[in-house]
Amino acid sequence: GYVNLLESLISTNPPPMQSVNFGPIDRNMSVENLVRIAMNFFPEIDAKFSNSKENRDITEAKFLDLNSNFAHEILRWSAKWNQEEAIRRTVIWWRRAIIEEIDPIILCKNEIKDYFNLEIPPQP
Repeated sequence: GYVNLLESLISTNPPPMQSVNFGPIDRNMSVENLVRIAMNFFPEIDAKFSNSKENRDITEAKFLDLNSNFAHEILRWSAKWNQEEAIRRTVIWWRRAIIEEIDPIILCKNEIKDYFNLEIPPQP
Protein backbone atom coordinates (compact mmCIF):
# COMPACT_ATOMS: atom_id res chain seq x y z
CA GLY A 1 0.00 0.00 0.00
CA TYR A 2 2.65 2.51 0.96
CA VAL A 3 4.67 1.71 -2.17
CA ASN A 4 1.53 2.30 -4.28
CA LEU A 5 1.03 5.64 -2.52
CA LEU A 6 4.61 6.77 -3.10
CA GLU A 7 4.49 5.73 -6.75
CA SER A 8 1.29 7.71 -7.28
CA LEU A 9 2.73 10.79 -5.54
CA ILE A 10 5.80 10.91 -7.80
CA SER A 11 3.82 10.17 -10.96
CA THR A 12 3.16 12.84 -13.57
CA ASN A 13 -0.48 13.01 -12.52
CA PRO A 14 -0.62 12.53 -8.73
CA PRO A 15 -4.03 12.24 -7.03
CA PRO A 16 -5.19 15.02 -4.69
CA MET A 17 -3.47 14.35 -1.38
CA GLN A 18 -5.42 13.30 1.66
CA SER A 19 -4.89 10.95 4.55
CA VAL A 20 -4.69 7.34 3.42
CA ASN A 21 -5.74 4.26 5.37
CA PHE A 22 -4.75 0.75 4.38
CA GLY A 23 -6.93 -1.95 5.80
CA PRO A 24 -9.41 -4.73 5.14
CA ILE A 25 -12.69 -3.92 3.46
CA ASP A 26 -14.71 -5.43 6.33
CA ARG A 27 -16.75 -2.84 8.16
CA ASN A 28 -17.68 -2.05 11.73
CA MET A 29 -16.06 -4.64 13.94
CA SER A 30 -16.99 -4.03 17.54
CA VAL A 31 -14.21 -3.34 20.00
CA GLU A 32 -15.53 -6.21 22.11
CA ASN A 33 -15.27 -8.61 19.15
CA LEU A 34 -11.71 -7.47 18.45
CA VAL A 35 -10.74 -8.11 22.07
CA ARG A 36 -12.42 -11.52 22.04
CA ILE A 37 -10.48 -12.49 18.89
CA ALA A 38 -7.25 -11.30 20.51
CA MET A 39 -8.00 -13.31 23.65
CA ASN A 40 -8.12 -16.51 21.55
CA PHE A 41 -4.46 -16.08 20.69
CA PHE A 42 -3.25 -14.28 23.80
CA PRO A 43 -4.96 -15.96 26.78
CA GLU A 44 -3.00 -13.75 29.19
CA ILE A 45 -5.37 -10.93 28.24
CA ASP A 46 -7.82 -10.67 31.11
CA ALA A 47 -10.53 -8.46 29.63
CA LYS A 48 -13.76 -7.79 31.41
CA PHE A 49 -16.77 -6.41 29.57
CA SER A 50 -19.34 -4.30 31.34
CA ASN A 51 -22.40 -2.29 30.52
CA SER A 52 -22.88 -1.05 34.08
CA LYS A 53 -23.86 2.53 34.84
CA GLU A 54 -20.61 3.19 36.69
CA ASN A 55 -18.61 2.67 33.47
CA ARG A 56 -20.67 5.02 31.31
CA ASP A 57 -18.29 7.92 31.94
CA ILE A 58 -15.55 6.02 30.12
CA THR A 59 -15.50 7.02 26.46
CA GLU A 60 -14.69 4.17 24.10
CA ALA A 61 -15.65 3.65 20.50
CA LYS A 62 -18.11 0.80 20.13
CA PHE A 63 -16.98 -0.02 16.59
CA LEU A 64 -13.71 0.10 14.69
CA ASP A 65 -14.16 1.30 11.16
CA LEU A 66 -11.17 2.12 8.97
CA ASN A 67 -12.09 3.84 5.72
CA SER A 68 -9.72 2.56 3.02
CA ASN A 69 -11.74 3.82 0.05
CA PHE A 70 -8.98 6.13 -1.22
CA ALA A 71 -6.46 3.27 -1.20
CA HIS A 72 -8.90 0.94 -2.96
CA GLU A 73 -10.39 3.33 -5.50
CA ILE A 74 -7.56 5.74 -6.35
CA LEU A 75 -4.43 3.70 -5.66
CA ARG A 76 -6.00 0.40 -6.78
CA TRP A 77 -4.68 -1.24 -3.62
CA SER A 78 -6.47 -4.18 -2.05
CA ALA A 79 -6.01 -5.98 1.25
CA LYS A 80 -4.90 -9.58 1.38
CA TRP A 81 -6.39 -10.21 4.83
CA ASN A 82 -9.81 -9.66 6.32
CA GLN A 83 -10.17 -8.00 9.74
CA GLU A 84 -10.08 -11.21 11.72
CA GLU A 85 -6.92 -12.44 9.97
CA ALA A 86 -5.23 -9.05 10.41
CA ILE A 87 -6.07 -9.08 14.13
CA ARG A 88 -4.95 -12.69 14.50
CA ARG A 89 -1.61 -11.98 12.83
CA THR A 90 -1.07 -8.81 14.86
CA VAL A 91 -1.78 -10.50 18.18
CA ILE A 92 0.40 -13.50 17.31
CA TRP A 93 3.21 -11.13 16.27
CA TRP A 94 3.05 -9.33 19.63
CA ARG A 95 2.82 -12.61 21.53
CA ARG A 96 5.94 -13.91 19.79
CA ALA A 97 7.79 -10.62 20.43
CA ILE A 98 6.78 -10.23 24.10
CA ILE A 99 6.27 -13.73 25.47
CA GLU A 100 8.60 -15.74 23.24
CA GLU A 101 11.11 -12.84 23.02
CA ILE A 102 11.72 -13.26 19.30
CA ASP A 103 13.57 -10.38 17.67
CA PRO A 104 10.96 -8.01 16.16
CA ILE A 105 13.12 -7.49 13.06
CA ILE A 106 13.01 -11.22 12.37
CA LEU A 107 9.26 -11.23 12.94
CA CYS A 108 8.80 -8.30 10.54
CA LYS A 109 10.92 -9.93 7.84
CA ASN A 110 8.91 -13.15 8.16
CA GLU A 111 5.60 -11.26 7.97
CA ILE A 112 6.75 -9.41 4.84
CA LYS A 113 7.76 -12.69 3.19
CA ASP A 114 4.41 -14.29 4.13
CA TYR A 115 2.48 -11.27 2.89
CA PHE A 116 4.13 -11.22 -0.53
CA ASN A 117 3.58 -14.94 -0.97
CA LEU A 118 -0.20 -14.53 -0.61
CA GLU A 119 -2.53 -14.03 -3.53
CA ILE A 120 -4.80 -11.01 -3.50
CA PRO A 121 -8.44 -12.09 -3.11
CA PRO A 122 -10.95 -10.75 -5.64
CA GLN A 123 -12.66 -7.53 -4.58
CA PRO A 124 -16.46 -7.27 -4.57
